[in-house]
Amino acid sequence: MTKLLKNFGWMLKIISAIFILVLAFVFITRSNTPQLILITVGGIFVLLGLVRVIPLLKTTNNKVLRAVFFLEIVLDIGVGVALLVLMNKASFYESPWFGRLTGAVLYLRGIVHLMAIVLFKSKNDLVLFWFHIVLLTAGVYLVSSGTNVKNVITFIFILAIICALYLGWDGYQGYNNYRRLSGKVQIKATKKKAKKIQELPVGEPEENDQPTIIQ
Repeated sequence: MTKLLKNFGWMLKIISAIFILVLAFVFITRSNTPQLILITVGGIFVLLGLVRVIPLLKTTNNKVLRAVFFLEIVLDIGVGVALLVLMNKASFYESPWFGRLTGAVLYLRGIVHLMAIVLFKSKNDLVLFWFHIVLLTAGVYLVSSGTNVKNVITFIFILAIICALYLGWDGYQGYNNYRRLSGKVQIKATKKKAKKIQELPVGEPEENDQPTIIQ
């Protein structure tokens, strides 16, 4: 399965990009877009929390930091469940609590990451650092502005287009590498076969060998 995904993962990325594009246009055209956004955001919070919990806690040696991570994951999942529960309430669509809840999740992720770097000397790289600075800034904005669901439709649409373009480009690069590798393997196999043919011994008849006469 791992080898199959490695060879044909590009196909899944291209298909995923198509799905995201379709979803983006559904968001921008359907009347129930706020409900779809709540399902998407709530589902992301819940799934990311569940995916992170075991690997993150297993690889964290410091007990205090492990407890902080666990608390953060519980809060993320709690907010995700709350958004899923509130998705059928039209009164929530224009409520500022959407921005406050989602902003709190983003702000908490940024704060916990920076705290892990500064206080607990966790490993970090430049991309992760600036990514969490962006999350921190977005979290502060969402909490302070109290953005409602309807106000983020355009942002979600643009974000979906960016994700689709990234996945599509990554899938194209994967397909390009797959074809190059396949071509090299085919050329190598052809050369190896030709080399074997050239190295085959050519038999010469011995002097004592008498030709067989068919009568």
